[in-house]
Amino acid sequence: MNYSQPSHYRFNEDSLALVDHAVKKAVGMTDLKVLDVGAGCGVIGIEFYKQLKEFIVTVDFIEVQNEFYDHLSVNTEDVKSRVYIESWLNVESLDTDYDLVLSNPPYFFTEDSRPSPSPLRDNCRRIRKEDFYLWLNKACGHLKKSGYFLFSFRDVDEVHLYLEQSRLWSLENSWKKGNCTIFCLKKSFVEYKY
Repeated sequence: MNYSQPSHYRFNEDSLALVDHAVKKAVGMTDLKVLDVGAGCGVIGIEFYKQLKEFIVTVDFIEVQNEFYDHLSVNTEDVKSRVYIESWLNVESLDTDYDLVLSNPPYFFTEDSRPSPSPLRDNCRRIRKEDFYLWLNKACGHLKKSGYFLFSFRDVDEVHLYLEQSRLWSLENSWKKGNCTIFCLKKSFVEYKY
């Protein structure tokens, strides 16, 4: 896979494993609207699109770091997509009826880890716990009632703690892949207003 990427960033196997599970979940679905959150250079959304493009209406990409914009633009040239460079936690311009929201968010908590010498790399790798919870909540507000949120994360206990405290999601399934677990969440009947 040859993707245009900034020098401080390299996608990993977790992203590709997430795509494999998302494709399995989407089999049989049509007219798909997909959102790739924290898209980086777009690997998750693009690889998903390549496998199911005849069933996809659009794959939207949202990434907070401006450094990824040119890379996303080059990588998504052949994808029916829209690219947003803005904070997922503050965005208001996205649709609220996606069938799938996919994400490989930063996988270390700032409270529990050392910062990277590179602020750009740090932004890809670390997130505050409070923002991680908001990240998960926000996905709920952008899914159809029948939609799924698939994401990978390293701290399984923290995700389970969040799920116990939140009434927004039910855990549909999870799969262990190396140091990561891929979670598939389904919306509960509680609506989240962001």
